[in-house]
Amino acid sequence: MHDNINLTILKYVTYVHKYFKLIHVKQFIPKLLLLSG
Repeated sequence: MHDNINLTILKYVTYVHKYFKLIHVKQFIPKLLLLSG
């Protein structure tokens, strides 16, 4: 039971990490385009 909770937390953390990474990339691309343009 305890391992199951840890697994759920790990899945959640991984999901949140991917989500924030995606947001960071979306914010970074326009800055990159402004610099190159």
